[in-house]
Amino acid sequence: MPNIRIDPEYDTSGIHFDLSNPLSTLQKELVSSCFPPASLIDEAEFVRNEWLPCPIRVIVSQPDGTQATVYVRMERAVDGVNIESKLLPLLSEQGLPVPRLLAGPVIDPQFPDIGAVSVISAVPGFDIGEWSWGAGPEELAIICRLIMEAVSALHEVTPVIEKSNVAALLPRISLQDELEFLLTTGSPWLLQPEYSKALDTFLAQADRLHHDLKFTNGDLNPGNFLTNGRQLTGLVDFARARFEDPVIGFAKYWIYNFAPILEAGLEQHLYAAGFSKFDVLTRRAIRSLTILQRESVPVEGRKPGQEQYRERLLGFVRAGCELFSS
Repeated sequence: MPNIRIDPEYDTSGIHFDLSNPLSTLQKELVSSCFPPASLIDEAEFVRNEWLPCPIRVIVSQPDGTQATVYVRMERAVDGVNIESKLLPLLSEQGLPVPRLLAGPVIDPQFPDIGAVSVISAVPGFDIGEWSWGAGPEELAIICRLIMEAVSALHEVTPVIEKSNVAALLPRISLQDELEFLLTTGSPWLLQPEYSKALDTFLAQADRLHHDLKFTNGDLNPGNFLTNGRQLTGLVDFARARFEDPVIGFAKYWIYNFAPILEAGLEQHLYAAGFSKFDVLTRRAIRSLTILQRESVPVEGRKPGQEQYRERLLGFVRAGCELFSS
């Protein structure tokens, strides 16, 4: 079995975060250190109140009358801020449009159990994920192109990252690693016949699934890619950066149903990039096996929404398994 943990996170269940006053004393000091004396913090808010800790958006007024936005980075991912802090300068050197590291990383004495915090710059543009939900056909075509450009840009720096000092900090997670990890979890899903048979099938076919591992940010959510409506202007969130199979990260578009992007032809863009239908369907199936365990989807039960979600994921698993029997 692989000696890895897939996406380990800090236990923050006992930590109180003040939504009305999110910045700690140290975080205020870190932000202030990035600006001229007499600058004032105007606003600070968590970017996702339902998923804490998360980045804090901070707006600062400067003595010259201008305002600037920065982000205080806190992360659920174990060591995520440290990893991101080491990657950002390196990625910037390679010409990727990533935030600048402005301060940190340091341990916050108010939150000593969630790793380091840092301050990073904002990058221009708006996120592709939100844009997609109201976009028309022409805009969706641009969106698919930009997603592929973003992921390709990450993949292309793989040789540089592999030769850097950061490489040793990044997980290398093959498809076989992910599958073997599922066997170690003790999940009730391992006792479900269809699930266990599918897992065995993919493990037995692991050699057929191989692609060289590529560098990614570990989360190809379109909300992590920014644009001005024409060009890619930003790549954010490297707390879960890793080397992984080049197709597996796209599975989330089907699992979490990014409907406009799928309907606009993301799958065809993957084929145009050189990946096959076999690649796409098998990765979607493997990641569905992982999500059934990771999100504690019940093996049985009819709570609102759970049954439909479970059956959609199992449908993806079945479609992947069918490729080996046809």
